[in-house]
Amino acid sequence: MSSSEDEVLSEVHIVLKPPKTKDKKYYISRFPINFPKPNKTKQNQTNKEKNNKTQSRDDQGDLELLETPLAMVGFQVWRGALILADYLLHKEKLFQDCFALELGAGSGFAGLVMSMVAKRCFITDFDLEILKNCSRNAQLNSHLFRCPDCPKIRKLDWLSRNDLEIFRDPSQYKRESFVNNSNENHDFGWNEDDLKELSLVTVVLAADVIYDFGLTDAFLELLRLIFLGPVLRKCFLSVEKRINFTIEDLESSAPYYDYFFKRLRESGFFVEKKVEIDFHQFFGYCRIPELELWEIVSSINMS
Repeated sequence: MSSSEDEVLSEVHIVLKPPKTKDKKYYISRFPINFPKPNKTKQNQTNKEKNNKTQSRDDQGDLELLETPLAMVGFQVWRGALILADYLLHKEKLFQDCFALELGAGSGFAGLVMSMVAKRCFITDFDLEILKNCSRNAQLNSHLFRCPDCPKIRKLDWLSRNDLEIFRDPSQYKRESFVNNSNENHDFGWNEDDLKELSLVTVVLAADVIYDFGLTDAFLELLRLIFLGPVLRKCFLSVEKRINFTIEDLESSAPYYDYFFKRLRESGFFVEKKVEIDFHQFFGYCRIPELELWEIVSSINMS
């Protein structure tokens, strides 16, 4: 990628070819949820029960832009979000009624799927337009959630000292609100109730957030702050090992992927475990070998 102005397109949308909204501003992609067929031992379940289950959780729609500058990739859905969402549905009982936090959520796909089973899911990103789009996606899919207000869309800028105070010292956090030119108020600041619930978070989600050296460092520092809390927490991270040929090295490499794991292991603070990709695929996308899922915990909690 030569500059932040280069436009990129997720492979997901090449396959979907989504239609535009009436105002021609966004594309709307629909992701049918393909539940596995029931076991023979469950075939005595009534057809009505089966139909109700399918109809209540059969489709997720996301508003998004297609080709975007690298800095605005949050308007697109990437394969990392889909494989993470697969895992959340596969481990539904594990995440039942949990408090969760998604970092760098973009369109919010993984966090919205988590909202189908969690008690609360904070879905976060840094940009106002991305947050507004994520909020629209939550409204589109509210019928799928465990409870209507399960997802909360909140601003979290990994490079903002004020935002990091949420985890360092919440009493120092200065609450923000946002007003756009149409006088439509979008309140993505954290309130006192949010901060109380944030202390109950046990699951952290991050899908395809490793694509920049500086943001990788910021992500690891944020994750360290989150893990320093009194609650035992786990991060489930999806990452795509994007391999490029560089003139400088005259070989193929995955620089962002390699840098992330180098910094992760050098810190001595984290312990990572690769999750085997052998679970059911609920969403339609190509599971390439370079697509990985990792579970990360603090080494402090391992001792």
